[in-house]
Amino acid sequence: MLSVTFYFMLPTLHHSELVILYHHDFSMPKEELEMLMALPRESLLQDFTSILDDARNNFEYYEKRASAAYNLELMAPIHVFLLAGGLEAIEIFDELHAFLIQDDRKLDFWFGDFLTEFIPNIIYKIAHKNIDLLIPHIRKTAINPYIRSAYTSAISLTGYFFVERKAKVISFLQDTARYLIDLRQGKEGWNRDNELLNIMLIDALGMGFEELVPLAREALEKDLIDDVYSSEEEIEEIIQDTLNFKGALKIDSIFEEYERAQHLFEGDSIEEDLFLPEGKDDWDTSTKYQNEPFQYSYQEPIKRDSPKIGRNDPCPCGSGKKYKKCCGKK
Repeated sequence: MLSVTFYFMLPTLHHSELVILYHHDFSMPKEELEMLMALPRESLLQDFTSILDDARNNFEYYEKRASAAYNLELMAPIHVFLLAGGLEAIEIFDELHAFLIQDDRKLDFWFGDFLTEFIPNIIYKIAHKNIDLLIPHIRKTAINPYIRSAYTSAISLTGYFFVERKAKVISFLQDTARYLIDLRQGKEGWNRDNELLNIMLIDALGMGFEELVPLAREALEKDLIDDVYSSEEEIEEIIQDTLNFKGALKIDSIFEEYERAQHLFEGDSIEEDLFLPEGKDDWDTSTKYQNEPFQYSYQEPIKRDSPKIGRNDPCPCGSGKKYKKCCGKK
């Protein structure tokens, strides 16, 4: 293992091996990942909690360090989530959840695009044996809609992979969609709830849950489907695909997730196809990037001079239209 000098204070850990999470990107060798996951489970999960608590409690400190050119220590929380998913670490769900319900600015700082690319599958791996851990948080508007949609995605995946639990999952999705459709437009937090509705419906349709088709069509008729996610034509295509669904869904292993994470970290686009073509048993797992040199550049977070405009807010141009139907399309 590399000998590294640190110029910041690490949390107290049972396992010194976890120091690697503070100085390694996502090109972590498979042998290192296997070594970390083989550490004694109870103390390992305690260390994961310590890393997350340190990041959450010392956010201002890490935020100041973000101006440095090469800040691999900022990735430690993402490493923890990836590893916790690989271990199906339901024992620390509460600690992971506490990290995920930070405000939007902090979530963007720690995760960026990783939030939507990886958290849904990680939450599924951790909570699929007890989705009741997730359900109480779905209607909490204060929680970031992408976190809530990660939870609904994990619930949907559970219904997809476990036929005996599908009826419960479908019932939950229908009840939640009904609740979100019936919400009064303009109420506090409505934009965030509408984002959840969009993502949840598209997710469920993409998994072939045709029971959600009537609710998706109702949301379309009520202009609740946001063009940012899919146009009306695209939603109808998704609905038709749902009614003729023949795909086979696949969850990445931790090693595949690390490979994808490295591509995202390097700035490569991720063409993520969760569904295997009919008759195909597995994906080609060759790594076309493995011989390319690693490059890293830090991009400062965008700082807004004015409050963010919600997609369902009135357009500031004065047209009288919703922002998503007007300047938000540009």
